[in-house]
Amino acid sequence: TAEEDSSSFGILDEGGNDPIIQFSMDNGKTWVTMPYYKLILLEHKGDKALLRGYNPNGFSKNSQRHTSFIMQRGAIAASGSVMSLVDEEGESTVIPAPYCFYRLFYACESLTQAPELPAIRLRKSCYEEMFSKCTSLKEAPALLATSLDENCYNKMFKDCSSLVRILHLSQAILEEGCYEGMFWNCTSLEKAPELSSLHLRERCYARMFRGCANLTEAPELPAPYVREYCYEGMFMDCPKISKITVNFTEWGIRIPIRVTYEYGEEDDEILSRSTQGWLNGVAPQGTFICPKELPEEFGGDAIPKGWKVVRKKHRTLEDFYPE
Repeated sequence: TAEEDSSSFGILDEGGNDPIIQFSMDNGKTWVTMPYYKLILLEHKGDKALLRGYNPNGFSKNSQRHTSFIMQRGAIAASGSVMSLVDEEGESTVIPAPYCFYRLFYACESLTQAPELPAIRLRKSCYEEMFSKCTSLKEAPALLATSLDENCYNKMFKDCSSLVRILHLSQAILEEGCYEGMFWNCTSLEKAPELSSLHLRERCYARMFRGCANLTEAPELPAPYVREYCYEGMFMDCPKISKITVNFTEWGIRIPIRVTYEYGEEDDEILSRSTQGWLNGVAPQGTFICPKELPEEFGGDAIPKGWKVVRKKHRTLEDFYPE
């Protein structure tokens, strides 16, 4: 739906996916096959186009062969179920294939509202970079999936500089890279959603909030252990973050590395493969709340230098799931 006069949109097909897409300008009375690489004009504010497609094997095939909308003029709000691009009716709740909606709205600078994402069962990279660079999008749609997959939300809202509200974030069992870079450089975001999962996977939260310059409150991290790169770069370059609460008791896998500095000298450092650079660029002073068993280490891969450490009781899985 056009929110301004002279708004326009179109579709790009990268790599010959050739999905079946139709549009209607008369509220569904007549339907026309949507042409690729041609803009459709919504001349007046309030004008709308209905879209549907029958693509039961998925809308896009992979990261090299994907189909994307283009919206670079005016202001356009999307509504209804995105699954109508798969089953024509928007009733399906299962993503049919990996990469299904990869980069669907990538760099749609005029998109002001996202469509509904009702799927409860996701597939690998199905929403990866779906709204990345949508600089007018202010609210993330509710994410209600109960079954995730590898990289399903990877960089989904990266560089959405106007995003201020997250309706609901899936709290399903995590998969590798599922939330990686999800809100990277969302510079207007002030509050993070709850992250309640106790069972982490490799890269699950890596760079999730990196560059969120106005994020003032970090979510509690209740997982009692860490996995490889699970928190890598998670809050990097978030200068307003001044409080972190964690529940893990070990820093994870640590590996020695040899570092050569610009002036030629070398030195040995310890690199964390779980929390690498996770709090680089946060507030210079703050509070780090952690179990008493966690070794007190300071630096970019551990507790920020200058922060106060507050100890608390470690909660085990049995504490969360009593008999």
